[in-house]
Amino acid sequence: MYKFILFIFFCSIICFEKVHAQLEVLWYNKPAHNFNEALPVGNGRIGAMIYGGVKNEYISLNENTLWSGGPDIKWNNPDAIRYLPLVRAAALKGEYKRADSLCKFMQGPYTESYMPMADLNIVYMDIQDSSHYRRTLNLDSAIATTTFKNKGIQYKRIVFASFPDSVIVIKNEADKKASISFDILLKSKLHFRIKAINNNELVLTGKSPKHVEPVYLWAIKDSGAVQYGDEGMSFTVHLKIINEGGKLQADSNGLHLLHADAATILITASTSFNGFNVSPSKEGKNDALLAGQAMQIASAKPYHVLLSNHINDYKPIYERVAYNFGKSNGEDLPTDEQ
Repeated sequence: MYKFILFIFFCSIICFEKVHAQLEVLWYNKPAHNFNEALPVGNGRIGAMIYGGVKNEYISLNENTLWSGGPDIKWNNPDAIRYLPLVRAAALKGEYKRADSLCKFMQGPYTESYMPMADLNIVYMDIQDSSHYRRTLNLDSAIATTTFKNKGIQYKRIVFASFPDSVIVIKNEADKKASISFDILLKSKLHFRIKAINNNELVLTGKSPKHVEPVYLWAIKDSGAVQYGDEGMSFTVHLKIINEGGKLQADSNGLHLLHADAATILITASTSFNGFNVSPSKEGKNDALLAGQAMQIASAKPYHVLLSNHINDYKPIYERVAYNFGKSNGEDLPTDEQ
């Protein structure tokens, strides 16, 4: 169930039903404190959970094919046939708890585990306090937005995940020039390496474990729970900043932007997954090449083109169904209070 929920949150927001216009926006008056409160964007393959922090923004990144393990597992349970008549007999007698318990002996081995790909931290400078805070997800456009004021300056951060351009886009804006400064840190909970390219791009390469015990079996600890080896999927994340004004530089700690008028952050990612029955380490796709090509194509397009491509792709799907539940007295309240 946990893996299913993650997949839904990270990799698909196109299934929201259309409701009354004022209810098409989920909105909150404070940042998220945990994963369940973060706002999701996704294009069916790569996705992000956006926390909406003011000074410290945290975005969790995932890719829907990034799992532990490989195909070399015997999925059949030869003992299952022995328990089938026992399960039937218990069910026919109305002994449903016993039937349920016996069914567990018919199951195959535990599957491998869905893996978190990367963590993006954006630490903003000169942001001390904020007012007029608002964090939203517009279901009609699949765009997440964070807005607030700091020292009289209006800030706006826009995030969407484009299917046609295979990229996550984060746009930073302010109504006063030279007001955007931040440090970007990119890391992963998995084994990873990171390098900077041309002062404006980070490339994270990582390796998934060969085996991870399911979360509900975490009585197994440490190296027994998470095992690395030759087998295991590889993955690559590209992050690039396109700044308008200001000074941008890179070092071993990440990317550093000073006094920009605006900045667009692009993220592409890929894994070596090449099919359920193919070893991702021995016969996998070239994830570094795929992520790099996607970044090259996306970064050649202006922000307004990426935005237009995303909306034109998303809206016809979302607008196939419309519901109107009327008005509510609570429409002026944040979504969590409603």
